[in-house]
Amino acid sequence: MNKLFGERKRKIGQRIRKLRTSLNLTQKELAEQIFVSVGTIRAIETGEGFTGDYLLAIAHFFGMELAELVDYYAEIPDVSQLREHMAAYHLYYQSEIDEKLLHHAPRLKQLVQTRLSRSLFLQEPRRVSEIMRYIEAQYNLRFTSSALSQALINAVNAGILQRSKTGFKNYGYQSLLPPETTT
Repeated sequence: MNKLFGERKRKIGQRIRKLRTSLNLTQKELAEQIFVSVGTIRAIETGEGFTGDYLLAIAHFFGMELAELVDYYAEIPDVSQLREHMAAYHLYYQSEIDEKLLHHAPRLKQLVQTRLSRSLFLQEPRRVSEIMRYIEAQYNLRFTSSALSQALINAVNAGILQRSKTGFKNYGYQSLLPPETTT
């Protein structure tokens, strides 16, 4: 019986982690919003321990009913839908939420590993300078070339991108994943 509950808690924790990361939030940012420690968020996300009060606070933050939060079979809402729902929920209940959290820019690692790797742009080898221009044009974000290079190398090590030499000191990065198709 304990094994069954442990598995359910782990799945609920994974769902909470997915919701948090879909909004590009750190554990610290979520912890500050629901007035708990980072260690508590870590324990919740790993399924090691949480109470109903913590789950209610998290559900409130994400603008959900408790049943919706703990339904680990349900799909994670699209990011824009989640943000809109959260904004409407907090407006309706007149509760405060940091507006910056609703429009958090993606972190470089997440941008490379989830968005760029699935873009048509990286279906052919691209140099770091090309990728930097693409990120600035598409996402209005700027990163240093060294930070971008490291994120690209990390994606290569994770098996998401491949790297090929394109010159004396230049490398091209190409996605190993199929591009996302929009219907």
